Amino acid sequence: MFEDDAIARAMLNPERLHRADEAATAAPRKPGLYGWYFDVIPAGIDATDCHRHDAWRLLYCGIAPKKTPTN
Repeated sequence: MFEDDAIARAMLNPERLHRADEAATAAPRKPGLYGWYFDVIPAGIDATDCHRHDAWRLLYCGIAPKKTPTN
């Protein structure tokens, strides 16, 4: 489905995953897409159909805008 989409490929097969304690300092600080992968699924979440990357599950994707909205 996403084989021809470079952005989707990068999201689904990231070169590096940052730990939560690294996110504020080590994760790239630039606009674009981002995803949250989890090794321990939070209680009450059914991650059965979520994408897997090694032992991690992709539970959230978002957009980091070019500029912070003023509203």
